[in-house]
Amino acid sequence: MKKALNYVTFYFDFFGIKFDICRTYMKNNIIRTSTMMLLGIALTFTSCKKDETTVAAPTVTVNGGNTSIELDLAITKQVTIDIKAVAGTDRTIKTLTIDRAIPGSSTIKIYTASPDKNEVTYSHQDSIAGMVSANVTVTYSITATDNKDLVTTQIFTVKFIQTNNILTSSTVVLGAQSNTTVEYKFLGIANNFASYTAGATGTAKANSEKIDFVYYYGNTDKNSFASPTNTDGAQVIWSSEIASWTTKNDTKFKATTITASQFDVIKDNTKVDDSFKNIDFNTATVSKMTDLKNNDVISFQTASGKKGLIKFLTTASDNQGSATLVVISQD
Repeated sequence: MKKALNYVTFYFDFFGIKFDICRTYMKNNIIRTSTMMLLGIALTFTSCKKDETTVAAPTVTVNGGNTSIELDLAITKQVTIDIKAVAGTDRTIKTLTIDRAIPGSSTIKIYTASPDKNEVTYSHQDSIAGMVSANVTVTYSITATDNKDLVTTQIFTVKFIQTNNILTSSTVVLGAQSNTTVEYKFLGIANNFASYTAGATGTAKANSEKIDFVYYYGNTDKNSFASPTNTDGAQVIWSSEIASWTTKNDTKFKATTITASQFDVIKDNTKVDDSFKNIDFNTATVSKMTDLKNNDVISFQTASGKKGLIKFLTTASDNQGSATLVVISQD
């Protein structure tokens, strides 16, 4: 005699949907039913889970990506820190700070700002005159914090060195008297080899005591470097300009046997004035050097007694051109 089948019908409401479940052999199928319900719940919660997007911390770039540099105390007394900070998508830079650490001193905050912008660019000039000596490394910590408190810190280090006995200029460009593009016409050793402009509104008249060199292009003299006291070149070409100067420094020049390659060795390697400190400027000196050409090297002595060398990288072909040069001077 066959055993009668047991049918059980039951209803349940699952998340607002009513189910009519009919099961035969309920004892054997209850496990399957439970498993299906759990799977349905898992699928439901999985499908409802919100996608999560990871937002990156700010990016900080210092001086074009350089993490360390060397600076010569004989040439510069300040550090330039160029910063670019960028926050993540739909975020802003809440704070931007610069901390400076000098060995033997406490770390101090030298700059802080609250820009509230997605992208921030900033240039800071940090004066370190009298604070460091040769072979000291200063550490700068540049920190950007976004409006969700994500933080990025970039480290930038500066090692200070001291060259022995010489100062070296960067590349200097001077325009001839009719050059309207290059406004700088005169040069001095003072103030890190500063150059000066001409005219009533120019800088030369107010700084004549600092000017050691006058550049011009003459019909006969061609490319020429002269003393402000020179009367048959500098004061002819720049007559009205130099006449207004209260000081006309007496710079002396001499030809030299030092080559362009030897000049580079002094500037980049030996960094001493041995090759020109003994040049005798008491005799056979001139107040101008004329017809200068590319890679010519000349020697000079300023009114204050400093000796040095000038290497001409490029020269002009007429009075609308310019000369490019580098200067080495005793410290």
